[in-house]
Amino acid sequence: MEYKFDVILATDKCIKWIKEWFENNGSNCNAIVGISGGKDSTVAAALCVKALGKDRVIGVMMPNGEQADIEDSKFVCEVLGIRNYTINIASAYKSIISEIEKNNIEIQPQTKVNLPPRLRMSSLYAVSQSNNGRVVNTCNMSEDYVGYSTRYGDSAGDFAPLANFTVTEVLEIGSYLGLPDKLVKKAPSDGLTGKTDEDNLGFTYAELDRYIRTCEIDNEEHKEKIDRLHKQNLFKLKLMPSFDPGIKTKDDAAMHKAYGLGIIVGRFQTLQKGHEYMINMARALCDKVLVFVGSSQESGTEKNPFSYELRKELLITIFGDSIIIAPLADIGVGNNGHWGDYVIENAVSVTGRKPDLLISGKEERRRNWFDGIEGVNISELYIPKSIDISASEIRQFFLNNDKENWKKFVSKKLWPRYDELRKIVLECKDISDTKSI
Repeated sequence: MEYKFDVILATDKCIKWIKEWFENNGSNCNAIVGISGGKDSTVAAALCVKALGKDRVIGVMMPNGEQADIEDSKFVCEVLGIRNYTINIASAYKSIISEIEKNNIEIQPQTKVNLPPRLRMSSLYAVSQSNNGRVVNTCNMSEDYVGYSTRYGDSAGDFAPLANFTVTEVLEIGSYLGLPDKLVKKAPSDGLTGKTDEDNLGFTYAELDRYIRTCEIDNEEHKEKIDRLHKQNLFKLKLMPSFDPGIKTKDDAAMHKAYGLGIIVGRFQTLQKGHEYMINMARALCDKVLVFVGSSQESGTEKNPFSYELRKELLITIFGDSIIIAPLADIGVGNNGHWGDYVIENAVSVTGRKPDLLISGKEERRRNWFDGIEGVNISELYIPKSIDISASEIRQFFLNNDKENWKKFVSKKLWPRYDELRKIVLECKDISDTKSI
């Protein structure tokens, strides 16, 4: 699958996102960045400088005793012209280890590896609270995908500008921003064990990044390891699970998620993992999620082979009753008017209330839907594609009877439906007029 990264567009949009995030979450606050001297903290700090100006970015160096490459960290701050502090965590680290040993607890190697990043994050938040700050998470998508971060350590933060960029893409952004090669192209290491990331992982970031973006990989052993690490560490990317006894509280609203009703509009021809990721994000943010199946009147054509009833059935197979599913016919099919008004009217008809959040994977097409509608205040969340594949590419898997590639992009819960879905796609090949109207 062909994939091309537009570094200029991605960088500009990320800088704009940082600006908007601070406008909504602390318009006068400073960005607090832990500076390790590596590419991630360097690029994250540089993006914040572009978005906020150097006077609102503070770098914090946190060696654990002696740090061999501390001069690189200082050089980052010098290049960016940002205020910086050095907080040595060695005494805190030694004190905690000593107190644990006094209790006759056998300290495991992984404990010693993960304690420093957790102390660094505590230090960052202490500096942040003393400097009207917001803490920058500097993890990238590649590290997160295989769980290569410390829970409540470097994986924490208030906002994450690099979380949806692979290592390869972070490198491109660093070069585009004109950052020194000695910082951007420095071999990434954990700063804990003395090994590079790739030594610890057992595969290269280039290999991992290609697999993430295209699902292509040449080494089957590496593929199995990446898949295993991803599955084992998914919990790091999710909110802490909590038991719900179903007991009402005095102020039940206080227990709600960030938004009441979220809506997603999509044709889901065909339903794939990118849709699944977006819906799960909506479920994490909203008390209720309404999924509109768009072009619900369409079926039996090459581009829209599946009926609304089938698409709804597939959604239920994956999500059960955790989402609300409703049809949404195209404008002009028994209705006319402004699209934003039309969506809101349908949401009210289905749920009895106006939506609070629109979740979208196609920013440009969804922008301005609700502008100018009186009495409407709907937030919009753009979720970048987690899987870059089109509906036509997935349909091509059916046409080629390429079940193995199709399975890479589709939930396991739908795998038993392959033959049924393929039969429909084949029947609809070269048909342009819908059978549903």
